[in-house]
Amino acid sequence: MLWGGEGQESFIFPGMEIGIRTIRNTSENFDLVRRITGNMKIPHLVYLSKSGIPDKATRDHVARELPKVYSAMAWLLGFK
Repeated sequence: MLWGGEGQESFIFPGMEIGIRTIRNTSENFDLVRRITGNMKIPHLVYLSKSGIPDKATRDHVARELPKVYSAMAWLLGFK
């Protein structure tokens, strides 16, 4: 995991696979990003992989939290 801080090129890469997303593990991830960045919104690069679809409550939770944590998002597809 790398974090350059304010005004620097910054990257957070926890390198973890969480399987099915749940409210609990997505909340933990958002909290981790907030702690690392000092609540500063940062761009988010997502590597998409094949995984199960989270339940509606989790999807709604993530939709509410994403704009609070990230300033921009991009997705990369690369699964086989």
